[in-house]
Amino acid sequence: MLAQPRSVLADRYELGPVIGRGGMAEVRTARDRRLGRTVAVKCFDPAGWATAHGRARFEAEARAGAAVSHPNVVTVYDVGVDQGMPFIVMERLSGRTLADELERGAAPIERVLDVMRALLAAVSAAHGRGVLHRDLKPGNVLLDDDDRPKLADFGIAMSADVTAGLTQTGLVMGTPAYLAPERVDGEPATVRSDLYAVGVMCYEALTGSRPYEGDSAVAVAYAARHAILRPIAALRPEVPAELAAVVCRAMARRPEDRFASASELADALEDAAVVRHAREVADETVPVEVNAPTAPTRVLRVRRRADPARSRRAPLAVLGGIVGVAILAGVFAFSHDTSALRVPRPSPPSQTKVTLPSGLQAPFDKLQAAVDK
Repeated sequence: MLAQPRSVLADRYELGPVIGRGGMAEVRTARDRRLGRTVAVKCFDPAGWATAHGRARFEAEARAGAAVSHPNVVTVYDVGVDQGMPFIVMERLSGRTLADELERGAAPIERVLDVMRALLAAVSAAHGRGVLHRDLKPGNVLLDDDDRPKLADFGIAMSADVTAGLTQTGLVMGTPAYLAPERVDGEPATVRSDLYAVGVMCYEALTGSRPYEGDSAVAVAYAARHAILRPIAALRPEVPAELAAVVCRAMARRPEDRFASASELADALEDAAVVRHAREVADETVPVEVNAPTAPTRVLRVRRRADPARSRRAPLAVLGGIVGVAILAGVFAFSHDTSALRVPRPSPPSQTKVTLPSGLQAPFDKLQAAVDK
């Protein structure tokens, strides 16, 4: 525990209870006398400030926090030193973190996607300013009163082009469970190592467990380097394969196999979300069952509705066709049977039946048969 600070810092910030504590600092709620608002003040251990390395760490965090301005990054209001105690003044949030939320187990998939969208937007803003966070984990993702995530604690952040000065030789900075394998091997932090940590958080939020476990930090680091990753589908089958594939790529052991930027990872997650939504819409389609409720669904042919006018025209079309055939038959008979030109004898007055030549009678018989039907 840090030495008890004064009740008022810099004659401006009235300190309240502790709302967070780390190895070298603690966070207190406070009231800004000048602006009349509630803030959070991070007070650093004066003993650390006494060393050149401690001062460099404090200044790096202050600069990084102030440089990254984004709705999903905790806002830094002020920075200073009061009687040897350095402090950073930030916006005051609820005090809850993503780690607190994940203690209840796996989160709903839509909630995971919402958190990752916000977190990746914050990481992208930091990387765009040349700042690597280097300690991305659920405990550093604060939640506001509306449960919206905000990235905090740039305590070991550094500029992407800094290769020495803040990290002691042979000392790996960061939380073991979220460290990329190359960081465990002593390689410097990169954009892809930050994204590896985001992938681990996404895995944890989806499954309710971390990808690699161990009895010690060394065991966890070794597992991240050599153990086989437990498939997300084995822990939570309802997670879409497309989403699981994106998370696994973000956690690839080789940096070159991961996403190259936070925006690229965000786009991949969004594509997976679109596919998931389309599949859910398709699954909600209710098939129409025919006959008994247990009968299999059948595809019914759509029969055109009868057109009354067309129905009336059908017999006429048949009649016209038959008459046409009769005419052709008559022409054929005329051309081959000259007896068709003979004038028949007058029938007796009582005779009403007319006998046609055989060549002309057959079509009319067919016509009569069609009418009788």
